[in-house]
Amino acid sequence: MFAMTSMGVNVINSINDARGPYVFKISGQLCHRIGSLIPNDEARPEYCKLYIFDTDNEVRNRIAVATTSNSDFQPNEAIVASLITMLDTHNSVVQVFRTARDRLSMQPNNQSGEPDDRYAVKLFSTPTQHGNIYSDPVTSEVVGLVVNDLGTTEEGRDLIVQDHSCQLQRVKETHCKFMAMQYPLLFPYGEDGFHENIKYRRCSRSNKIKRKVVTMAEYYSYKLHDRDDDFNTPLRSKRLTQAYEVDAYCCVEDDRLRYYRKKSF
Repeated sequence: MFAMTSMGVNVINSINDARGPYVFKISGQLCHRIGSLIPNDEARPEYCKLYIFDTDNEVRNRIAVATTSNSDFQPNEAIVASLITMLDTHNSVVQVFRTARDRLSMQPNNQSGEPDDRYAVKLFSTPTQHGNIYSDPVTSEVVGLVVNDLGTTEEGRDLIVQDHSCQLQRVKETHCKFMAMQYPLLFPYGEDGFHENIKYRRCSRSNKIKRKVVTMAEYYSYKLHDRDDDFNTPLRSKRLTQAYEVDAYCCVEDDRLRYYRKKSF
């Protein structure tokens, strides 16, 4: 309901028809994709577009996306509205999408009916990169709003989400907002996830290890480990926890395959 990206797989719900605990099962290749900021003509807004388009009816739009005509489940509108308020207040990625919404709604149109300026949300691949962009002061260093000079939709590993586009872009598993955009309720502040510049800290038993960065498998092993002094939200979110674990496992498998392909050539 609150995800900004699609998973690109089919979720097999028939496995949960019988009695027993809930199981999250997918088929196909998992691939997070993100579209444009504004939906095409007569298309129903979904994912990141829900943070931009027709926000006066946002609660009903989100419920319509999350439910089907033959579903008995009906989300509580008050709870959905409170979660929207929470994300608007605390989530750095959501705040940039809201900034784009405000800019798009305020700009005048030219004689041809098109807006004078073009906007795009730019998502830096690592938390230490900067660019010549407008950045909201309450956001982190990895997101910003680009005005007019959009260039390509992808600069290296950075991701640019344009206001109008007919194509879906793949979000790389190594992007630091990869999980935060798919599971905003698990990362309510838009926290950074895995990226390729996480430094490896050696302990007394690992002096022989020469690499300088943490692997993806090590990162998710750390994130999925329960600790007494740390409230781990991804481990205490029931069905969302299963989806996050399956997602992380698929990312690690893809990362290993890329490693072997790279070493084989």
